[in-house]
Amino acid sequence: MARGKTLYLRGLPEPLVREAKATAARRGITLTALVAEALQQLIGAPPAGGGRPEGARARGARRAPGASALREGRLPGTASGEAPAGGAAISGVAAGLAESMRWFQANRRRLLRRYRDQYVAIDRGRVIDHDRDFDALARRVFARVGSRPVFMPKVTAEERIVAVPSPRLAGA
Repeated sequence: MARGKTLYLRGLPEPLVREAKATAARRGITLTALVAEALQQLIGAPPAGGGRPEGARARGARRAPGASALREGRLPGTASGEAPAGGAAISGVAAGLAESMRWFQANRRRLLRRYRDQYVAIDRGRVIDHDRDFDALARRVFARVGSRPVFMPKVTAEERIVAVPSPRLAGA
């Protein structure tokens, strides 16, 4: 895994930081990968060294819905047979997330009876915490397990697909 330059951002609004962390957690990537992806999209520059940051996808690539990707035995956001971005260092984390996603799909009906309309934190095939408030859940989970990714979906009867508009550079 290539090491990058450290960047400290002081004075960011707390709600923005909280939402960025929640978005990264929902996508199953690190905050670093989320910020790097956003900066790359904003300035239109390819990543240094030609590779993607840990957990990021190629610019312009479309993400497949999670459930269909998992049914095909692959990680969401990867093509059939494609390795997760970041190489071997990431593959263990990606495999753990994929396992948690598969477990969630396989146990969705049982989870619905107990956790309907709540967010659940799934780690290594078990629910480690749950809450109706994603932010509160994420704070507790990351305080317990540290910065490693944990799958935290909302338990609903149907798969939730959220379209997030991409900001465009003015005049580009």
